[in-house]
Amino acid sequence: VMNWLVFLVGIVFVLVVAYGAWKASTAAGDPRGLDSAKSTWSYAIFGLLIIVGFFALFTIVSGLFGFKIGFTEIFDGIFKGISELTQLAIPGSTSTNPGTVIPDPPQQIE
Repeated sequence: VMNWLVFLVGIVFVLVVAYGAWKASTAAGDPRGLDSAKSTWSYAIFGLLIIVGFFALFTIVSGLFGFKIGFTEIFDGIFKGISELTQLAIPGSTSTNPGTVIPDPPQQIE
C-alpha cells in the first residue's frame, strides 16, 4: 500500500510541476502569470517535502516500534547504526555487561 501511495505522490508532483510549466508558457510575458506559475512550483515542492517528511517520520517511528511498513529497508541501516552506537562503551565506564570496566586508553608519552 505504501509503495502505491509513494508512486501516487510522485505522479501528482509531476502533474503539478507540469501544470506550473503550462501556466508559465501561457503567461506570454505577463508578470502575474509568471508569478502564478512560480507559486504553483513552490506549492508543489513544499507539498512534496511535507509528504516526504511525514513518510520518513512515519517509517522511523514504525521501525522503532518494530513494525515493517513501507520502505523500512532504507532506514534499516540507520536503525542498525543507532543500535551499534548505543552499544558502544565509553572508556572508564561500565560496558553493556554489568560489572565490566573498560580501562582508559594508554597515554602517549612525548
